[in-house]
Amino acid sequence: MNNWYIVGSGAIGNLLAAGFNAHQLPINIIGRQSKSTSITFVSFSGEKSHFKLNTVVVPKNNVDVLILPVKAYQVIPALQQLKKFISTNTIILLMHNGMGTIEDVKALFPNNCILFATTTHGAYKPDQSVVKHTGVGSSSIGLCNGVISDALLEQLLEKMNLALPPFQFEKNILEILWKKLSINAVINPLTALNQVRNGELANKEYEQQIHLLCNEICLIAQSSEVSFSTKEVKSWIYDVIKNTSNNYSSMNQDIAASRRTEVDYINGYLVKKADQLGLEAAENKLLWQKILQLDECSN
Repeated sequence: MNNWYIVGSGAIGNLLAAGFNAHQLPINIIGRQSKSTSITFVSFSGEKSHFKLNTVVVPKNNVDVLILPVKAYQVIPALQQLKKFISTNTIILLMHNGMGTIEDVKALFPNNCILFATTTHGAYKPDQSVVKHTGVGSSSIGLCNGVISDALLEQLLEKMNLALPPFQFEKNILEILWKKLSINAVINPLTALNQVRNGELANKEYEQQIHLLCNEICLIAQSSEVSFSTKEVKSWIYDVIKNTSNNYSSMNQDIAASRRTEVDYINGYLVKKADQLGLEAAENKLLWQKILQLDECSN
C-alpha cells in the first residue's frame, strides 16, 4: 500500500500533503496539470517549513489509496475521470463537508472498500503556494462499503496518524457525519449569508433561528435512526462558535470568493431527506434557497 494519491489542491489536501512530506512518506496530488510546486507550510504555532508538491494529471501507477478532500460536488466528476485507474483493490477515502455522495460512489464502485473521514482540523490557503494550519483538532474514519482487513486498516491509520494526528477508526461513522452535518447546517449558511465570523452567531439576534434549525435537524436525524437531542446539537454548535470565534466558515469564504458552495450537500441534503421522510424543513429550505441564489449570482 505504497501508492497514495490526493485529489485536488485544497487546504485540507495540502495540509495532509505537508504531514506526509514531514515524515518522508511519498504522496502525489492529482490536478489539472503536471507540475512541481514549492509550498510553504505554516504550522499552528506559526513555524514555517517548505516542501515540494508534485502534481500529476493522471496516476503514474496503480492506485492503492485515493483520498478525495474536495468539495462534495466534485467527488463524482473526479472519480468518473479517474475510473480506469481505480482497481477493485483501490481504497477510496472520501473527505468532504456534507452528506449525499456515498450512495453515488457505491454505485460507481460497488466492489471497492469505501471509507469516509471527517476532521475538525482547520486549514487555509491564502494563495496557491502557502497552506496554514489554522486549527488543531482530531479526525475520524469509518467504513461505508466493502471490507478492509485489520492489517490494511492498521497500515492506513498509521500513515494518516503521521500526516494529521490524531486519526481514529469509528465503527459507526454515520453518527459522526450527522453530528458534523448538524453543525455545518447552522454555522455555514448563517455566517455566509451575513458575512460574519463564526463568533458573531453567539449574539442574541441569531438565537431563535439557531433553535428552530436545531429542532428540524434533530427530527430528521431521529427519523434516519440517528438519535440526538436539540439540546445536544445546540451544545455542539455553540462550542464550535466559541472555539472558532475568529474563523470564517468554508461557506462564508466560498461566497466571499464567488465560488460554488456545498449547500446542496448540507441544508439541501437535509431538505431532501425530510421530503423522503414526510417531514417539514422550512428553516433549512429557506437557507438552502438563499445560498443557492448567491451561488447563481457568482456563476
